[in-house]
Amino acid sequence: MQESFSRAELAQICQKYRTHVDAMQLLDAAGFPSDHAPSSAAFTTAGSFWKDVNRQLSAGRMVDGRNKIWAQVLSDFPAIQLNATPHQHEAAASFQDIPVSSGGQATTQTRRPDPPGSASSQEPPGGSKIAIIVAAIGAGAVIVAALIAAAPIFIREDEPEDKKSPSPSAPVSASVLVTPDGPPLPPSSSPTTRPQISINPSSGLGGSTDIKVRATGFLPNEDVKIEFDKGTGLTKFEGPYNGEHVYRADKNGVVAEEIPVPGGSVGVCCSGGKLIVRVTSVERHSQASDQTPYTLT
Repeated sequence: MQESFSRAELAQICQKYRTHVDAMQLLDAAGFPSDHAPSSAAFTTAGSFWKDVNRQLSAGRMVDGRNKIWAQVLSDFPAIQLNATPHQHEAAASFQDIPVSSGGQATTQTRRPDPPGSASSQEPPGGSKIAIIVAAIGAGAVIVAALIAAAPIFIREDEPEDKKSPSPSAPVSASVLVTPDGPPLPPSSSPTTRPQISINPSSGLGGSTDIKVRATGFLPNEDVKIEFDKGTGLTKFEGPYNGEHVYRADKNGVVAEEIPVPGGSVGVCCSGGKLIVRVTSVERHSQASDQTPYTLT
């Protein structure tokens, strides 16, 4: 029985569950032990997160974990089955330079050269001449662009000192987050740290318990929502709950609120199940969010 994901399966999961919030929802739904899941503080990319999970599956962290998680993926995204089977994806990716996890160690497979005489190895007639022409055109375009860029400098040197306008300050370039799992994320005013949530207590009765929610890492005075969403082991759930309320972080980006836990009177059941307590930026959504489980007793 396969106890860890193949490269193709990991690629599919990374594409569908790119944020820490989405990844944790998948693991919670599949029954992965939440105390062994990679923390939001250690989350850098979807690739690193899922490779860590894959290493734990290989080590036997969760019985039949790979099949349970993959079944949940297919439940969330049935179209994956229509595109290609995991074995077909693996065959398509088998010669690409993609670091993968195999038995807990990263390995890399390199594309093998096509055999001599094959269709892909034969150069079409005139191919080298076309390549030379294209290269020459590209070089010419680079030279023209360089001259255009330098023209203002020469013009400014010929101006009298009293007519030269002061040089504007160099613009500060916005940082762009580039991940190996997809296109770069757009620049934003996000803080350098990811939000982190903690609750007290982390377990208790539903409907008669108030919990203290504290979250850090938001922008000053940023509006956030604190919601109770479906976790594992619940036989009844009609949420999410508390989403109609909006809270505001203080000047240090800290949110501190006391919120009642939903119970049976609003459709939550039963003892031993888990609710997900999630705090999320109203404007930035999943780019600024964290969650933690609350166990019903």
